[in-house]
Amino acid sequence: MANYTNRELERGQRILNALFKGERRTDEIEEGASIVDIEASSRQFVTELDALSALGRDDFPAVTLGDGELVPMSFLDSLFQLWRPTSGVLPLHGLGRPLPFLTAYVHDMMRDWDMFMGDRPRLPRNAARETFLTRASRFLATRFAGVRARRREGFSGAPGAVLNMAQYAGGPPTSVVGCHFHVHTNSPGLTAHWSGAYYVTPNYLGAPTTPAIGVLQAGTYVFGVTGGAYGGTVQWDTNSVCTLPGAPSVHLYY
Repeated sequence: MANYTNRELERGQRILNALFKGERRTDEIEEGASIVDIEASSRQFVTELDALSALGRDDFPAVTLGDGELVPMSFLDSLFQLWRPTSGVLPLHGLGRPLPFLTAYVHDMMRDWDMFMGDRPRLPRNAARETFLTRASRFLATRFAGVRARRREGFSGAPGAVLNMAQYAGGPPTSVVGCHFHVHTNSPGLTAHWSGAYYVTPNYLGAPTTPAIGVLQAGTYVFGVTGGAYGGTVQWDTNSVCTLPGAPSVHLYY
């Protein structure tokens, strides 16, 4: 594991604070790193914060990770798990609507929010925001440190890989440092998903297990699966939190 410096953490904080203001600090991004995933999760998180604020709600769904800290979880992903319409389909296309229409859309989905939330962990909206900013800044600092370590001495543990992708949304393609990563499961034929360990929302890693293989940049991640007996709802193994560069694989008990 590459330990980040205070300077790398401060850069991560500046980038995240700018994203929350709708700005971009491209000059702060480490060469060899991309923040496209962090930009996307920041946009989604801010949209959800705004929708909940407009609804007058202060309870953001959360999940406890293996380090014992509550982390915000996409409420649309929570609704997948807590509200199963008779059609079996949740109309997520409404997320892209302008805020006034999105608010009405989410209000319909959340009519019975308290009943569906049950005993699920929650974070106050402001606490969810601070947790996102704090942990995402560390996540990004870890990414910068991973690039620095690879540049200096190569990764120990996870084999290196190079991706050709944008450094930021809409930017030109560039060479980005990554790590090959394997997800093993008890059951074969599942699809593996990853999330940054600062805001739990699914991203496709690979299929089928076992193992599913993908390439991830440096950072701290949590993993889950869909398919088989688990259907289309991501089952997160919240104890399987991994920091890259580091061990090149994880075993999920699904």
